[in-house]
Order: sequence, then structure tokens, then C-alpha cells
Amino acid sequence: MPIKSFATNNNLLTYGLSSEPDPIGVSPGVATINIVVSNTTGAPIWCDEIRVEYPIGPDAQQMTTDEGTIAAVVSPRSWRLKARDPGLITFIPTETEHAKFTTDGLLLQLTGIAVNAQVGTFILGVSERSHTGTDPYTAHRNDYQLSKFPYDWFLSDFAPLVPQVQVGQPAVLSWQSSIGGKLDILYGNRPPVDVSAGPPFTSVPLAVDTVFVLRASLQIGGETIEHYLSTSVTVANPALTASTLTVSGRSTLNGLLEVTDDAHVTGAVTTTSLSTSGAATVGGALTADSVTSAHDLTVRGTLNGGTAALDNLTVRGTLNGPSGRVALLAPGAKLLDTHDMMQFSFSCGTDSYMLVQASNSLNDPVVAMATVSGNHFYLGGSAAGKSITVPLPAGTDFTIRSFFQSSVRIEVWCSTISGHHDGEQTFQILSSEELAEAVPVPPDFTALADRRTEAATVFLDRLTEALGASLPDDARADLTRRLLAL
Repeated sequence: MPIKSFATNNNLLTYGLSSEPDPIGVSPGVATINIVVSNTTGAPIWCDEIRVEYPIGPDAQQMTTDEGTIAAVVSPRSWRLKARDPGLITFIPTETEHAKFTTDGLLLQLTGIAVNAQVGTFILGVSERSHTGTDPYTAHRNDYQLSKFPYDWFLSDFAPLVPQVQVGQPAVLSWQSSIGGKLDILYGNRPPVDVSAGPPFTSVPLAVDTVFVLRASLQIGGETIEHYLSTSVTVANPALTASTLTVSGRSTLNGLLEVTDDAHVTGAVTTTSLSTSGAATVGGALTADSVTSAHDLTVRGTLNGGTAALDNLTVRGTLNGPSGRVALLAPGAKLLDTHDMMQFSFSCGTDSYMLVQASNSLNDPVVAMATVSGNHFYLGGSAAGKSITVPLPAGTDFTIRSFFQSSVRIEVWCSTISGHHDGEQTFQILSSEELAEAVPVPPDFTALADRRTEAATVFLDRLTEALGASLPDDARADLTRRLLAL
């Protein structure tokens, strides 16, 4: 029987109230009120007196007209009855040391209550003299509302047909009740559901463990009284909603993982499918059959995936696609492949890269120059197979010039491209079948930068050895920067 308490309650100890019968019935009913006293704070509380107050009289807001039938019982025997006054019973410890409450509690009982004949609600007061060990004993008080129902009225056996359901399945509940009054069920964040017509009640499909409350309301003689019963249903493999989640062990997600805000993962992530709409940062390895990101995805370890659709991907470790090719570009990428052109220009609408490769015979000279955002990239010599590989940011305009009618093969890989040569289109649109066969291996710009840095380091080591002198660290760093800028 949930009993209403008040926001002004300030007892240091915790009091749990119940009644027999539940709910209390008016005359000729006889009732017992149980009061369980405990310390739920985890720190000692000292209490040297507990007082129970109840209203005497025949009205709806009073409990009994004959308090002489009431017996006061306390257990264990470390506490005792001190005094009885009209509408008041006082309990105290038998010894001073028993005033200290830690893990043990008390049971106070008022038995043999001859309830008056009026349906209504009365206030039971429980007060204490207590402190937490530093202050003197101070008076505190709690008030509780208890309802009195018609003598033969009952509400009982509120329970689910099965205590656990699968996720996505509803709960079915039943109960026993008297005829009359209004019954409704409250659960989750849903509005009350009127079940006055009787059981059973079928809930909506459940995703998490759910508590159900059956509320009975009666109006008699201008008084409205309420009684509550509660039960719960657990959900197997429930949906998880939390403001903060800390997992100390391994977490494996076999379904879709959706993150609507920034996600930061310091360890490895393994899942069947990963979809993010906010920024995601993974400090360890990320393994997923399918990866979809509508925002930045940063992986500082190894990224293993089957298919990936990423607006912006940063990989500081290794990117592996062991189950198939890694598609860096959208389906329908356009390829520019031309020969024997003197000059042409075009622009690319997405981040991409350009490959300019000599396709002439071994001994024929070739000279070609690519100009990208004012920077010139030169290709020359007589050896076939030499190439220029240039990254192209989205929106870049650039020009290719070849000299001496050299045979030059140009490929530009991006999703949106436009260009011309003497007013004619200079690129072809690949079909999905052609694209699958033609996707080139992306250049390793990081390895190239590492090789240049290594070469600069070797050169400076040989220079200092030949000069027989050492270079300060700042001078070495400056020379390295200057060499890399050449």
C-alpha cells in the first residue's frame, strides 16, 4: 500500500508504513499499522525518542473513536514503550547505546485499531529526536496520509500474466477488485489508462523494464480516497537509455549503432554496423561490416570494414578492407583519359587526386606540366612510366600542358568533374561495371613525406660527418625544413 508523505517531512531516519488489511476498512473493521524504522544513509544516526500521533474521533479525517483497543508493540527489545497519551504513543531505547542506528532497525506496530465508520483520509504523524553525532538532539517530524475505504471494498492480486516479456512485446496484467469506483493504470510516461471495466489490461510493446501502478479512486460523501497497487515487468534484451554509461569490460554491438552527438571511444570498437550523425572519435581499432558517417569520423587505430560511406574520414593508423575493395569515391565517378593533347583545363567538385603518367615508348622524350592553384608539377625525361600524382581539394581548378606532342595519360578521380579542350568534352563517364574494374590504387602521400624526411636526415648526417662538426638541434631542424621545401 503506497502511503502518501509530505515534502516538509524531515526525519533523519527512514520510515516505511503499511497496513493490515490493505487498504484499511471502516467499522466494523479492525486494523494494524506497521512502521519499519531504518537508517538508509550509510552513516550513524542517533535517536532517543520516537512518537506516533493519530487523530481521535468519528469524522472522516480521524482514525478511531476508541483508542483503548490499540496495543503498542516494538521489536527488538532494545526499545520499549515509554508512555501513552490521548492520540500519542512514545517509544524510547532501553539503554543509551541503543539510540545509535547503523544497520539494524525497529518495527513499531499499532494493533487492534477499531477504525471509525467514516470513509476518508487521516494524517498519521511520526516524530523523532535525533542527530548525526555532532549536534544536540533535535525534533524532526514526518506526516503520512492513510485512507479508509468501505468495509467490504477490496483491491488485490495485481500482477502480470508472465513476469518477463521479449523486447517489443506487450505486458498483460490482471487483478481482483470490488465493483464501484474508478480504476486506471499508470506506467512509463504515458497518460493514465481507464481500466474500470475490469481486467485484463494489455500494454503497448515494451522496450525496457517497466513498473505498472493500479490506482483506485472512490468518491463517498464528498470525500475522494485513493488506493494504489504496483507491479513490474522485466524485458529480455531491453533497449538501453542512459545519460551516462560506463562499461569496464568489452562491449559487442551486433546491430546498428547510432550516435546523434559527438562520440569519443578510447578503446577498440567492434560492431556489425556503425552509423553516426555527429562527430565520432575512436582511440583504438574500429571493426564493422558497414560504416556510415554523416560527420567527421576519426580512427586513431586500425579501421577494418566491409563497406563505408563517410563524409569525412581521418585515419591515423591503418585502413584495411579485407572483405572487398575500399571505395574512396561515390559510385559513378568520372574518369578523364586523353592522349596527345597540347593543353586543357578542368575543375573537380569533390576532394580527389590526379594522376598524369607518361605512356610513350622508352626512348621518346616527354614533357608535361600540371598547374594546380598556382603550383607547377613537372614531368619530364625519357623513361616511360614516370608520373605526377597530385591531391585535389574540392573546387580546385587546374591545367595540364604537354609539349612535343608527347603521349600523356591523365586520370582524375572524383565524383563531380567538368572540363574542356578546344570546346570538346575531355572526360568520359564510367558505368558501375567499368568503375569496379578501373579504380586505381590511391597514392601513399604519407609514405612519400616520410621518405623525403628520411632522405633529408641522411643528407644532414653525411654533411656533418664530412665537415667533422655537429649541428645544434635547432639548426638541424631549420635545415630539414628548408630541404623539404625544395
